[in-house]
Amino acid sequence: MRAVGLHLRITDDLVSLAQLAHGLSLDTFQCFMIHQPSGTYINAQAQRVAFLKYRPFFKKLYLHASYWINLAGKQTAHTVSLLEREIAMARLLEFNAIVLHPGAATGWQTKDEGIEQFVSIFDPLVIQNPDIAFILENTAHGGPTIGSDCAELQMIRERMSHPEKISFCIDTAHAYSYGYDFTTEHHFSEFMSTIEKSLGFSSVSLVHLNDTIEKLGEKKDRHAFPGQGVIGLENLKKIVTDTRLSHAACILELPEAPIAQQIEMVNVVKEWKK
Repeated sequence: MRAVGLHLRITDDLVSLAQLAHGLSLDTFQCFMIHQPSGTYINAQAQRVAFLKYRPFFKKLYLHASYWINLAGKQTAHTVSLLEREIAMARLLEFNAIVLHPGAATGWQTKDEGIEQFVSIFDPLVIQNPDIAFILENTAHGGPTIGSDCAELQMIRERMSHPEKISFCIDTAHAYSYGYDFTTEHHFSEFMSTIEKSLGFSSVSLVHLNDTIEKLGEKKDRHAFPGQGVIGLENLKKIVTDTRLSHAACILELPEAPIAQQIEMVNVVKEWKK
């Protein structure tokens, strides 16, 4: 069975987060490298030795790139340095993968220009860091945002010099809020066909299994606890149990909830994936 884990927030330090995850019997988790209360980066170097003592307990660790990073905008110098910093932190702390939103084509006339900008920066970073898996995630927003439409993720991959070095994350809440319906048999079939034709099932390495409070096509990113949103448990279960995506790991990015409730949901998803 592929790993099922949680997105966890650093409210103290990364070592405390690892202790929490291990205590909850999680074999994988995702986090930002940002101290939640202060909104600043953690001191990875200072926490490295203590954190790595817990590293053997986890199969895969996912760093979610911060929302400050936008490689598709016209002005990128600052955000490139931020991503380089986060890549260095991932390597230092032995995280396996970085999950990244492509960003938005701000300052450009067309999205295609933003995609070209993204690829020109992202491609060499991928080549220079072969020990890190780079995962591009679909987003929820419209306008200049790149990657909400699966076809745009396909365009990015086609322009990479080594397209085989990247994979994709399907966020169910983002997909639904953007306009991909998968809540009926017909629409589910259409959605899966879109994934197959644009990305290919084998290229989807991660699913962010999230519900949303937003209506179909609202293009807003607001998660809900699974079963408490408009997608619903049964429709989320269809994604997880579809054999074409059975190889993909699952991360639940839950809104604030008691940790016992979060773990209960993880265990439900684990049962689905058996």
